[in-house]
Amino acid sequence: MRPTFLAFQTAHRAIAASQILIDTAGNNLMNSETEGYTRQRVDLNAISNGGYIQRYKPQNVTAGAGVEAVRVSQIRDQFLDTRFRQQNSDDAKYTAILSGFKDLENVLDDVMYNGIKNEIAEFKNALDPMLENSSSSDMAMVARSASQKMASILNTYASHVETVREQEIFDLQSVNINTDFNSIVRSIASLNKQINEEMAHGNTPNELYDERNLLFDKLSGLADVKINISPKKLSDTLSVERVQIYLMDSKTGKSIDLVDDEAFNTLTAEKNPDGTLRVEINSAFGNTGIKDITNYLNGGTIGGKLDIINGKGSEFGSYASGDNLFRGTLYYKGMLDTFAANFARVFNDINRYNPNGFQPDPPSSPLPVDEQRDLFSSNDGSAVITAKNIRVSVDWANDPMYLTATQPGDPSGGENIARMIVAITNPQAAFYKEGDSGQPSVFNDGTFEEYLTGMSSTLGLDVSLYNDYSSTSGYVMSSLFTARQSVSGVNTEEEGVYLMTYQKSYNAAVRYFTVLDEAVNTIINNMGLVGR
Repeated sequence: MRPTFLAFQTAHRAIAASQILIDTAGNNLMNSETEGYTRQRVDLNAISNGGYIQRYKPQNVTAGAGVEAVRVSQIRDQFLDTRFRQQNSDDAKYTAILSGFKDLENVLDDVMYNGIKNEIAEFKNALDPMLENSSSSDMAMVARSASQKMASILNTYASHVETVREQEIFDLQSVNINTDFNSIVRSIASLNKQINEEMAHGNTPNELYDERNLLFDKLSGLADVKINISPKKLSDTLSVERVQIYLMDSKTGKSIDLVDDEAFNTLTAEKNPDGTLRVEINSAFGNTGIKDITNYLNGGTIGGKLDIINGKGSEFGSYASGDNLFRGTLYYKGMLDTFAANFARVFNDINRYNPNGFQPDPPSSPLPVDEQRDLFSSNDGSAVITAKNIRVSVDWANDPMYLTATQPGDPSGGENIARMIVAITNPQAAFYKEGDSGQPSVFNDGTFEEYLTGMSSTLGLDVSLYNDYSSTSGYVMSSLFTARQSVSGVNTEEEGVYLMTYQKSYNAAVRYFTVLDEAVNTIINNMGLVGR
């Protein structure tokens, strides 16, 4: 015969298990809107009523000893977590690139209508009357004024592109890396320590897991990371977790140590002499011999901003030199600089005046200074004219008639003005980098207006392309988020049903206690009274 009070232990366990089930369902309901919260469940085990080894238990028929709550676990799908974080990295990269392109578009969007193209037309309109009256100083002043406006608007566009780039650099250095990335890896390392301490004392720190998983998600939006969680034995009977996080280069498959339990590495971003940005890792552990990891950061917000900041395009960068060949701010800066340098080169060449038929020796050497008669120069003394430093030359600024209207041997007055008008309306043979014919050509066989149209069209294509990428990526992200929430999120209706079920279980356990109490009362107070 089984012990009388063993049944009371069974009833007590049933009440305790039902209570924790009710508490867990209530906790789920209360946190249904909590960011990062993972639905919890109670793991239950049936308790055997057998002996030390089951085959040696008493042979009479016995029931079990009830139920016990082993732990409160989280419901998560590691595959969905991994897919979500991979997609989050891609989505954040596309969003960062699209944001940079839209900033550039806001700066350069009116190039075709109200900007440089308009000033080119104004310059041509100012030159047209000089065909008939090339000696008019008033008309020459109008042409000079149009050229000054042209140089000024190029300066303005160059300044705006530089402002966009500096803002991107500031955001990457101060916000994305210093404030977000480094803060997150520190917090993850700190949570790893807290979680392992709780596990070592036999606790299940679900709320700390939620906090850390939320940080994992945020970190994946900043860079392409791989997260590996494996058991770490403290003794034969006790294990905790070892959390390792790596920065991953999707192009080469290379991994860079970032977090290992309580140890972590942080990032810094600094400018190179050529104006590009490099990202370095402090390597408090691992990563022997690695410092500059710029070329390994291809995902997340950091990877997207590096493309915008460092991207030179194939026209201005070199694969052999390790340049970033994405069309970022340096590409569009280079396109503006190329336009300015070639515009200055063409009109400086046309305006050069050589009344004595002087031929330099060798032929490639420049004309004497008093015969060069440059219309455009740099405002900083640089030999290379860019969109930022182009200006009307000092000589032309001081003397509007510095404009060479007629060259020696021209059949009529103003013939050189006609050459300038033709240079505006007819295609150029090539647009050379830095305006130097010894440099590779960036754009061939087009007018100045067509060059600007090509630049604007390229930017429009980039914006459209990454808008499509971002939209598609956002749709995939939404689908993965929904799939993950269907597993880990709280369904209030479902939890409400569970709550009623667990309440009935609790009531049944209490009723079992009542039945047992009545049975014991019968045994103690009523047995043996028959026949008295």
